[in-house]
Amino acid sequence: MPNGTDEYAISYTRQEGEKGAPLHVTDPISAQRFWNWPAWNTDSLYLLSTTALDDMATLKTRFYRNTFYNLLRAFDNRNENTQTLGRAFNSPYWDEALGGSAELTLRPSAREDLTGPDLPTGRDVVAVLGAVTASHREHLMARHPKGGYAVLLDTATWDPADGRPGSADAAASALRNAGWTVAVAVAGSTPDRVWDAL
Repeated sequence: MPNGTDEYAISYTRQEGEKGAPLHVTDPISAQRFWNWPAWNTDSLYLLSTTALDDMATLKTRFYRNTFYNLLRAFDNRNENTQTLGRAFNSPYWDEALGGSAELTLRPSAREDLTGPDLPTGRDVVAVLGAVTASHREHLMARHPKGGYAVLLDTATWDPADGRPGSADAAASALRNAGWTVAVAVAGSTPDRVWDAL
């Protein structure tokens, strides 16, 4: 059922059109084509949803159905009221498109920060961190003051518009000064290279 975290939308549109074909200004009547398109219609139906499955998972779905109907009619004369000659015909066309997608987003933890009670002592702690603020670093170091192992992702190196290393330098320096063993992973780093750096 819809609630404060979920969104559901249904969209339907219909367009109807028709058109005629003017006579050619230089061709004789015998060479003219007496055509019209009395139907040029489209229907579109979209179903969109965003559903929070729990605190750590969100499902987004997109489904659509598009239909198209077109009719070309050719007549005997410019009054367009008879279809007895060989050149007269009706040419209907139908088309339909169906599609959809589903996207499941998972968060590795329901927590949104690094605050909380001290982490267990006497055990190795391995932290894998993306772009973190100074506040996040301080929270992590406070929770495990004896240090641990940290893999820092130099997130700027994955940005095609920038790609320059260095975004993790401040965090790496602060953690090393607090007794942590730190490896910095850049775009293209292999797991074995990062592990060897710890």
